Amino acid sequence: MRIKPGIGFLILMVITVGLLVIPGVIDRSKAQEDNLQDIGQDAATETAADKNTTEIVTHVEKESPQGSSEETPESLPDDSNEIGKEAEDRTSEDPSDTDALQENEEDRKVAYLTFDDGPSKTMTRQILQVLDRYGIKATFFVLGKMVDKNPDVMKLTYDGGHAIGNHTYTHNYDIIYNDTDSFLEEVYMTEEAIRNAVGNPSLRTRLVRLPGGSHAEYKQPTVKVLEDEGFQVHDWNSLNGDSEGDDPTADYLYNRFKETYRQQDRLIILMHDTDEKTTTLKALPSIIEHLLLEGYSFGTLED
Repeated sequence: MRIKPGIGFLILMVITVGLLVIPGVIDRSKAQEDNLQDIGQDAATETAADKNTTEIVTHVEKESPQGSSEETPESLPDDSNEIGKEAEDRTSEDPSDTDALQENEEDRKVAYLTFDDGPSKTMTRQILQVLDRYGIKATFFVLGKMVDKNPDVMKLTYDGGHAIGNHTYTHNYDIIYNDTDSFLEEVYMTEEAIRNAVGNPSLRTRLVRLPGGSHAEYKQPTVKVLEDEGFQVHDWNSLNGDSEGDDPTADYLYNRFKETYRQQDRLIILMHDTDEKTTTLKALPSIIEHLLLEGYSFGTLED
C-alpha cells in the first residue's frame, strides 16, 4: 500500500512527539506516586504522634483526679470528723456552762479595795458613793474609836453590803503592841463598838488588819494569838501611797498604785478613808477604771 507523503509526515511527527512526551509523563506519574507515599508516611507518623500525645494526656487526666482526691473532704482522715464533732459539741454546749467558764476566767484576777482608819464623817460617805456608782463592794478596816464617833457612817457602810474588818480601837502602837493581851483587848472593844453601831449584837468580824501590817518579827506572837482566836489576818500587796507625805496629789496616788499593783491575780490594795485623805477620793475612780480595763473583778475579803 502506498502512503501519501503528507500523511506519512504526520505519522512521523506523532511518533516523534510520543517518544519525547511519554517518558516525562511516566516520570511525573512516578514522582506523584512517590510524593503520595511520602505524604502517607508523614500522615501515618503524625497519626502515631497524635495517638501518643492522646495517651499521655489521658494518663495525666486519669492521675489528676486521683492526686487531687487526697485533698477532698471525703478522703481526710477519720479524725477530721471527730474534730468537726467536737466543734459541734462546743457549739451546742449549754450557754450557762459557757457563762460559768467565762466567770471563772474573770475570777482569776480579783482586786480587793481596802480602806483603813475610818469611818470618817465625810470622806467615807463620799467613797461609798463612788463605790456604789461602779457597783463595787470594798473592805473597811475600822478603828473602834472612829466607830464610836461616827456610828451612822458605820451603819451606812455595813448596810451597803461592804465587808467590815477590825483595825484595833486606838491604833496606838505603844498600847496595842505592848503585849498580846493588850492587842486582843482592843480587838474586842472594836467588835463591841461595831455591834452597837449596826444594831447587830451577834455580829463578829473575822477580818483583822494589824496597824502597820504584820510583817515585823515582833508582831508574830500577836498574829498567832489572833489566829488561835479564829481571826484572819490580812495585809496588802499594793497601795496608793496616801500615807506617804503630807499631801500627795491624786496623780501621785494613781501612779503609785500603778507601780505597786504589778498585775497580780489577787490584788489587795491599801488605802485610807480618813477625812484628810481628800486626794484618795479623787484618785479612786482612775484606779477602779484601770483595774476594769485590765480585766479585774472586785470582791471583799469575806468572799
